[in-house]
Amino acid sequence: MTEACKAVVDFAFSIINVLYICTYHHFDNPASGKVMQKSGMRYVETKYRQVPDCEQISGNYCYYEITKNEWQHTK
Repeated sequence: MTEACKAVVDFAFSIINVLYICTYHHFDNPASGKVMQKSGMRYVETKYRQVPDCEQISGNYCYYEITKNEWQHTK
């Protein structure tokens, strides 16, 4: 999974030319956070997210981000 995430990040910065990526995972799925960290992203915060009409997936979410400048320095 880490290789796939890194490939998406590389594609976003080098081909699409985005400047910033922000993503999140549900608090109950910490393995996704490990993938994001191994892909160069940094943890930002955990906050509650209410999903309308779907209480099952409402809950705490962990947010990660990386800038193009940060990505370039990891290469």
